[in-house]
Amino acid sequence: EYKIENKWGFNDFFKQELRLSKEITFHEGSKIFGFNSNSNLGQITFPVRQILPCYYNIFTFLKKSTCLVPAAIDQDPYFRLARDKAKIFNCSKPSTIYSGFLPSLKNLGKMSSTVDLTIFLDDKMDDIANKIKKHAFSGGRETLAEHRKLGGLPEKDTAFQYLRYFLDDDKKLSEIEQEYRKGILSSKDMKGHCIEELQRFIGDFQKRRAQVDQEIIDKFMSCDKSFY
Repeated sequence: EYKIENKWGFNDFFKQELRLSKEITFHEGSKIFGFNSNSNLGQITFPVRQILPCYYNIFTFLKKSTCLVPAAIDQDPYFRLARDKAKIFNCSKPSTIYSGFLPSLKNLGKMSSTVDLTIFLDDKMDDIANKIKKHAFSGGRETLAEHRKLGGLPEKDTAFQYLRYFLDDDKKLSEIEQEYRKGILSSKDMKGHCIEELQRFIGDFQKRRAQVDQEIIDKFMSCDKSFY
């Protein structure tokens, strides 16, 4: 459970940041991240801040432990570097578990920022339903009769791909996949399942976010320890 007072739990983050920075040369960073003479200082210093929390002993409230980093595959270079530098802090090397990108509604790579083609965490429930119905790429056939005969292609169906992320019940997910492949479930049915899960997930998030008032925000953002 996250406790807001633990935001003060860094063992002098800035000193640890300097310590790690001294151990990574510009040449090494350039090989990994592609830095060149046009790279700005923000780009060059960011990797250190990205990987520093992988080391448990920069936190005052953690005992000896190993860090598990959940991330998308594009973050791999950072945490390979983190593993290489773990000896600096006398830590075990962090481990990683990588996930794929949530696809765009049109199934053209990862989700974009285009309003109609993106599900936002502050979307209204009706907007979520409309976006899925109108824009989610279907793995179904040209006609319902053909779909019943040949079945759908869940691997090409955006609604099913979203269910792989948001539906926690693996048994139900497998049943949906098999029924879609057999043509028992239509594309409309698949989108209905997707809408239900997205509305549940985002609705729960919106309820939790509504509980965050200005006092909590002020505490989190304050640099004044007297708050605690």
